[in-house]
Amino acid sequence: MSSALRLVHRKTGMSISVQDFIDRLSSQDFDRVEGAVRSMRETFQAPSRIADHQDYEHHLFRFYAHYFNTFFQQNGGGMDVRGAKTMGWEHLRRLKKDVFDVERDAILNRYGGFIGIINELTEAMVKERVSSYIDMMFFDYLPRGPQARLDLATELIEKLKPFFANEPHLAHPWMFAEQLENNITDLMIKFHQIKRTGRYTY
Repeated sequence: MSSALRLVHRKTGMSISVQDFIDRLSSQDFDRVEGAVRSMRETFQAPSRIADHQDYEHHLFRFYAHYFNTFFQQNGGGMDVRGAKTMGWEHLRRLKKDVFDVERDAILNRYGGFIGIINELTEAMVKERVSSYIDMMFFDYLPRGPQARLDLATELIEKLKPFFANEPHLAHPWMFAEQLENNITDLMIKFHQIKRTGRYTY
């Protein structure tokens, strides 16, 4: 039996069902967003060894400049290593990284060394870009009224719970509805990875 719940886009007035909402988050679209980040990583040549603090900062912020110039460069202007410092430090803080531990691991070549750090940052960037895609494409469909948000949370849980047996916020629809945007983003990222690999690791 199909649900009567329809999600109405705030700007266009277009309405879709909850199943349409889930189906539009297709693996093909996610793969395209993810693939762009991984392609950016593949074109960055990371050194296998880091000599000291200056060497670490130079190559770390060179990576951030490369990321920025891949996705945000406009009107022919680019970001250099010096300009990437602020963005790099802010990103590491958002990831709750101990910047001293990260640098030490790079210089001592522990836990994959500098290449391991760049790969970890790439995974974080994949998640952020996919989250931004979900936000841009679908959050104008989310209702604002508390009852409508609860109804949407209830139906999403019903459709997605078989894939997420151990997710605590799926236990009660009202808990899911309280942080609806964050919970949808989190589950859709995991749902994409499950469809692609049969498991999720984020």
